Amino acid sequence: MKTTTILHDHFGAKGGHQRWWAPIYHHFRLAQHNVLWADDWLETDDIIARSGDGPVQVITWNGSWCERAYADRATLKAAGIPVLIAEVGWFPQKYHVHLDTEGINAESSLMRSLPEVESKVQDLNYVKSRYYGSEAHDSPDGHVLVVGQYEQDTNLITHAPYPTNQEFVFHCAEKFRGINVTWRPHPRTREQVRIPDHWKRVPHDEESIADAIRSASFVYAQNSTVLLEAALLGVEAEAIGAGLFKQWSHCLDHLVAALLLRQIHISAKNIDHALGCLEGQKFQK
Repeated sequence: MKTTTILHDHFGAKGGHQRWWAPIYHHFRLAQHNVLWADDWLETDDIIARSGDGPVQVITWNGSWCERAYADRATLKAAGIPVLIAEVGWFPQKYHVHLDTEGINAESSLMRSLPEVESKVQDLNYVKSRYYGSEAHDSPDGHVLVVGQYEQDTNLITHAPYPTNQEFVFHCAEKFRGINVTWRPHPRTREQVRIPDHWKRVPHDEESIADAIRSASFVYAQNSTVLLEAALLGVEAEAIGAGLFKQWSHCLDHLVAALLLRQIHISAKNIDHALGCLEGQKFQK
C-alpha cells in the first residue's frame, strides 16, 4: 500500500520555493510514494479521511500564511499522521533546505536540546571553502556589522523585540554610540531605513556575506541566519530575540555541527540522513 506524502506550499509546485522542494520531492518520488502538491487550504478532515486508504504524511513550508491555511497539526498527530515543517537551510540558504518536527528557529525542536554530534573539522572546512571562499581577506577593522531582517519573517514578528528594521536601527544607534557600524539590509527589503550619518550602508549585492562577516569585528542581529554564518566563520556575534543562536550561544560549535547534519543540499536525491535526525516522528522514508 503506497504512502501518500502531501507537500504544502502557498507558492505551489512551480513557485518561488521550487529549488528547495526539489530534493524532498525527488526523494519521495523515488521511494514510490504518492506525492501530492497542495498550494491552497489543507483541511484536517480531508487528510484524515485520506489516511483510510493508506499511510499519509504531510510536509508544509514554514511561514504565517501556511500556518493559517494549514490543517490542525495536533489533530493530525493525534490521528497518527506525521507532520514536518520545511524551510531553507543555513550554510548557505541558497543551496540548502531543512526539515523540523515542530517549527523553525525559535520554534525548532533544537531549542530544547541538541543531538550528540561529533563535529567533523573536514565537514566544516569543506562547507567554508566551497560556499564562503578563502579566508585571505583584510583583517577586521573594528567595525560592527548590523544586519537587517525581512519584516514579514515569522520569527521576527513572533520572537524579536523590534518588529521593524527602523526600530532595530534606533536601538543599535544607542547601543553602538561612537562605534563604526556597517548596516547590511536584508536582500528582500526594499524600503530605505534611515541610519545614523556616520554609519556605512552596504547592500547585499555589493559585498558577499562571507566578506561582510570576516571584515567585521562583531556581528549583531535579531534572529538572522547571518548570526549562524558568523559562528561558522568564527566571528564574534550577538543575537537579541529568541532563536537558536541565542539559545546555544555557549556552545556554538555544537550548534553549527547539528545544523550541518540536518541541512539538505538542493541537488540531493536521498534525504534519509536528514529524516533520521528527526526524533519522535514515524515518517515513512
